[in-house]
Amino acid sequence: MKPSGILMLGNIPQHWQICRIKSLFAERVELSETGTEDLLSVSEYYGVAKRADIVDGENISRSDSLNGYKICYTNDIVSNIMLAWKGSLGRTSYNGIVSPAYGVYKPIVELDSSYYHYLFRTDVYKGLFRINSRGIIESRLRLYTPNFLAIQTIYPPIEEQHEIVAYLDDKCSKIDTIINKIESKIERLKELKRSLINEVVTGQRAIS
Repeated sequence: MKPSGILMLGNIPQHWQICRIKSLFAERVELSETGTEDLLSVSEYYGVAKRADIVDGENISRSDSLNGYKICYTNDIVSNIMLAWKGSLGRTSYNGIVSPAYGVYKPIVELDSSYYHYLFRTDVYKGLFRINSRGIIESRLRLYTPNFLAIQTIYPPIEEQHEIVAYLDDKCSKIDTIINKIESKIERLKELKRSLINEVVTGQRAIS
């Protein structure tokens, strides 16, 4: 192990490289001429997703107002500049368009974007993004592209990046399955509680 020299990160494996994000990613500035591409959204909870997949019953506008939105491609990192410090960024699995207020960053070296999806959403990097954001109050913080690209990061060998991603994908999938089962049980118990209260207070169930 060796000191990373990166605030809050601590030691890293001796053979891992340290560099700035701009050595790994460059800003993608490509604008939609039609606004007809899939509209994507970025969240601290789910990362990057198709807007139509997460908004129920909302009509997604396909008017000229989406002309000039930023184009992104699979494996780009997309960042909500206003909320990056809360973890609102990640790898996109889709080609699409995002708000002009977002940052889009394309890999410029061999890397696994999913590894950086996991890394950039850790508490360590959310802290670094917060420190490097600009704004006089929390609600005004912005992580502008030059500040984002200037932040130091780590670059493990590509084979290790793939191995880390595969391990985390597997473990997180299993954990998510357990969480979903627990949440389903909680919802059933909540419904049982509501039914019990309703039946007792309306005299439909005897309590003696």
